[in-house]
Amino acid sequence: MYGRSAKLLAALALLAAVLAAAAVRYRPPPPRPGDAPPRQFSAVRAREVLRAILGEGQPHPTGSPAAAEVRQRIAAELERLGHRPELQEGFACGTAGICARVENLVARIEGRRPGRAVLLSVHYDSVPAGPGASDDGAGVAAALEIARALKADPAPPNPIVLLFNEGEEDHLLGAEAFVAGHPWGKQIGAVVNLEARGTAGASLMFETSDRSGWLIDLFARSVARPASNSIYYTIYKLLPNDTDLTVYKRSGLSGLNFAFIAGEARYHTPRDDFAHADPGSLQHHGDNALAMVRALAQADLDSPAGGELAFFDLLAFGVVRWPLGWMPALAMGAALLWLAGVARAVRRGELRPAALAWGVGAFLLGGAATSAAAYVLLLVLRGAGAVPYPFVAHPAAARAAFLGLPVLGSWFAALWSGRRAGAAGLWWGTWAGWAVAGVATSLASPGLSYPFVLPCLAAGLCGLATAAHARWLPLLVPAGVAAVLWCPVAWLLYDALGVPILPASSALLALVLGTAAPAWLEAGGRLRGALAFGTAAMVVTLGVAAAVAPPFSEDNPRKLNLWYRLDADAQRARWLASASTGPLPAQLAAAFEPKPASALEWAPRVLAYAAPAATLPLARPELAIEDRRPGQGTRSIRGRLRSLRGAPLAGVALPAGRIVSVRMNGVAVPDASSKDHAGAAYGDARAWRGYVCSTTGPDGVELEVEMKGPEPVEGYLWDASPGLPEQGAPLLSARPPWAVPFQTGDRTLVVAKLRL
Repeated sequence: MYGRSAKLLAALALLAAVLAAAAVRYRPPPPRPGDAPPRQFSAVRAREVLRAILGEGQPHPTGSPAAAEVRQRIAAELERLGHRPELQEGFACGTAGICARVENLVARIEGRRPGRAVLLSVHYDSVPAGPGASDDGAGVAAALEIARALKADPAPPNPIVLLFNEGEEDHLLGAEAFVAGHPWGKQIGAVVNLEARGTAGASLMFETSDRSGWLIDLFARSVARPASNSIYYTIYKLLPNDTDLTVYKRSGLSGLNFAFIAGEARYHTPRDDFAHADPGSLQHHGDNALAMVRALAQADLDSPAGGELAFFDLLAFGVVRWPLGWMPALAMGAALLWLAGVARAVRRGELRPAALAWGVGAFLLGGAATSAAAYVLLLVLRGAGAVPYPFVAHPAAARAAFLGLPVLGSWFAALWSGRRAGAAGLWWGTWAGWAVAGVATSLASPGLSYPFVLPCLAAGLCGLATAAHARWLPLLVPAGVAAVLWCPVAWLLYDALGVPILPASSALLALVLGTAAPAWLEAGGRLRGALAFGTAAMVVTLGVAAAVAPPFSEDNPRKLNLWYRLDADAQRARWLASASTGPLPAQLAAAFEPKPASALEWAPRVLAYAAPAATLPLARPELAIEDRRPGQGTRSIRGRLRSLRGAPLAGVALPAGRIVSVRMNGVAVPDASSKDHAGAAYGDARAWRGYVCSTTGPDGVELEVEMKGPEPVEGYLWDASPGLPEQGAPLLSARPPWAVPFQTGDRTLVVAKLRL
């Protein structure tokens, strides 16, 4: 029995081995000790710096006294290392309609020759809800350890600029201020940006710039443990995030962006603290950034080569790359090899056209069956309340269940359609699907096509052999290539997007396992049944375990903000509890209405549960009009926006269709939408535009608005301060320990109507 089943067992073992290798290789490396050689990056040294920078571990949002203390500690560390930090002050506005006064720290290592500089960019501000030990404290600590290591080097050919900017969490304002207002901003040739969207995991190079072939080649030759491919940036573009590299790219700069993304449930919460910051992630971050800064400091930044590359890392051992423009030709070549092999197989009598058609059907059926089963499993988990938020406290059972489904899908397709296709029809039909996918993706999105094209090329070459479908090498070699290319993506998808993306992981692995479809036909019936029954039992058991596991824990908490909102005109107050992560905990549910509703009239996507609250004597925000000017079909007003109760944030929300332009403190607010959810609470871009200053201060901020038409414009005026009034203490006590504030954190909000 096992002789006939050897190919199937080998294929399953190959897939399992590559998947296990991906799980191991995409862990961060161990931290290097504190006595490592001076030119090396040491996470142990960097963590001591991080501990000192964080101080008592308080949130330090833009413009806060805590941010000033963090900035002073960074400056002191730079001075201790022998650098001369300079302070850049400015006022900046981002595309989410958020503006602020920011203070950047910059230091420079002079090069041996004049020319463009390398910029190492990190941000030192945190969100109001958490201390930001990983986002971006890890980046700050890495940059300071790199600043120390660079002191041990001889002077580099190109200058190096270290930027510790403020206001990234308020939509990239420090980077905006640097490129717009600092003289060094005009001298940059390439950027290395460090970020985090979690507290653990490998440091992935997930974003680069246009015509970045020279950067990718430099990355491949310089980084010891590279983790990157052409697919990551496509996934990144689906996420509701921007980073400072967005600003640098908009300014025409080239660059690379590094981030670790595991532990998302702690991201932008109080759990993004020193205790949860992974030392291995810091080590990987620092190794990557130091290698790239050194390499760029040696490179020709004045006239770098152009071009784009298709690329992928080979299980983090090295980077394979070639010109992106080759992809359509490689895809066509793979398709032609397949076509030549099919013609030879038909002439030899090994393959019938009808069998080929059934083989294509089996390829499609395997993916469809696996995807359908995975979607049903996801619906069951959601129905059981196990996935109220994409990132759960105990994901292992769910991940394993979804990873088991491809075995069932490939078994079902191979036996249901495979009996009609035969082994030859299954093999050639499967690779027909891969060839079509390779050609289609190479034309539509070449950077995504390599995982289809390279396995198909391997299959096309193997298919030139006689009776290729019945041989070991034509079965296992293309399957191995497919596994090496797709398993890392399938494994890392959870860290990127959570449980809802696991059906895609199942579908990708079904695609890989489908390449071994003929082995199902050759295997003994008893083994096939045992594998199918055992896998089904395992999936059901794991699904039940995932369904009953608590979705949140103190280490992997639920994100839950509490707000106090006062409508100043109606003198009506409400408590609000955010609804973005599911129904309220039982400890809070009794106090709130059972169904969530829009919390802000100008941002209907922001949903919250509401409860009545006592009206408190809080001063309403003010927009004191200082000037009115008519125009041709437009009119303008200029006034001073203030929070009379001293709240740091103040803003207006105005109908989008009536606004021509807005300026704060003389700085134009970009008239562009942002994908970043940081601005979601400030205005729905389709109907409303929000304009906010997060560092209003006692003097307020000057606001200029140009509007269409003479008719009055009606909107909203609001301010926000961190924390709840003392009357909210019972709600804070009732919030369970596995639920924490996130992003903006708990707030006191005063809203008034505005008529201009």
